[in-house]
Amino acid sequence: MSEDMLSKTLVRELPGLMRDFMKKVLGDNGQEWIEAFKRFLKKQNPWSDASSSKPAKKRLKVLQPLKAVAEFLMTLEFRAADNFSITPQDQKTTAEVVIGFLNDNFKNAFLANGGKVETSIFDSKLRPYRLKKASVDGPIIADLGGEEKVETTLAEMFTLMKAQGCGRRGILLTNGYANIFYVRDAKGILWVVSCAWFSDDQFWLVRAYPITDLSTWNAERQVFSRDFGS
Repeated sequence: MSEDMLSKTLVRELPGLMRDFMKKVLGDNGQEWIEAFKRFLKKQNPWSDASSSKPAKKRLKVLQPLKAVAEFLMTLEFRAADNFSITPQDQKTTAEVVIGFLNDNFKNAFLANGGKVETSIFDSKLRPYRLKKASVDGPIIADLGGEEKVETTLAEMFTLMKAQGCGRRGILLTNGYANIFYVRDAKGILWVVSCAWFSDDQFWLVRAYPITDLSTWNAERQVFSRDFGS
């Protein structure tokens, strides 16, 4: 992109970005956004807390008891395109996992061009957390200790969905609220991927968004991160 074209793009997008930023500043967490912006201007991680070497988890509560940790044996190979597809109407009563919606982001990032293939996933452990207050993804990732700790896999998410394939009670929320995972695509880009059970039509909705998206996750949504036994 030429410098002139880049300038024109910035001119078009800047007013909207500034309006969105001001809404955040004038909201309940305004001071948090100001401090993050100051760190951004210093070329620091906007959502890191320089005063603490441990995740603050200000937005999250660990689900108790410890049996809430998801432990399961995985597989040598998991092909996203073989598992994430819309369930035909005539198979909804017999399918192990009933999926009724996949957004375009998910299709493009994880199913296109053969789809993502995950390999050698064994004895995985995930820890579920519950959001105490609304938040975008950046602060959630920072609270959990960074991208390495929050990164999970589609195989793990699908295994949990399979255990509750038709909306049965279990580790995943089935009240319509999102279950949030952070997963890398085949190019190594980290996405936020959510699954939510839609009880009216009895199927799972699966969506993906960039982690830089400014949409807010409401309180009481569930977030999964890697569990290292700490």
